[in-house]
Amino acid sequence: MTVDSVDSTSAAVSWRQPPGLDQTQHHYQISYHCPGTEPHITTTSSQGITLSDLQCGTQYSVTVCTVLKNGKKSKLVSTTLTTVLPAPDQLTVDSVDTTSAAVSWSQPPGLDQTQHHYQISYHCPGTEPHITTTSSHSNTLSDLQGGTQYSVTVCTVLENGKKSQLVSTTLTT
Repeated sequence: MTVDSVDSTSAAVSWRQPPGLDQTQHHYQISYHCPGTEPHITTTSSQGITLSDLQCGTQYSVTVCTVLKNGKKSKLVSTTLTTVLPAPDQLTVDSVDTTSAAVSWSQPPGLDQTQHHYQISYHCPGTEPHITTTSSHSNTLSDLQGGTQYSVTVCTVLENGKKSQLVSTTLTT
């Protein structure tokens, strides 16, 4: 079994037909779940399927078996996959003055049912980053130095601490 693609809320898996089944009616039973949840079970006659409505940034166990017309099942083959935790969209500098700046971003897709927050980091060259968190889609960076360029990064953070890739921008006070 192969994981062909994964995004934040879906994944495509495929497998090869086992030998000796060319003339035998059969289908495949697929089961997938994340820890602490009941398995979602579905069937298909094809050699691949897209698993949908997944939670982002989550590991799933996936099993497939062959099922004959009489109900007899093969041994399971299994794999694991982890859905993507999407980074914030469209990080924008909304305003800048001498000592502060306002930045905002959009919630990435797939997070409507998932508790999360955002981590913002900003610094000028040669200084330690200032790190803060927020559950909103904007933040005001304060106590900045005038006439200075700052690097700003934002990432999505889940309750379990998992972080997305960073999105970044620069601004000059």
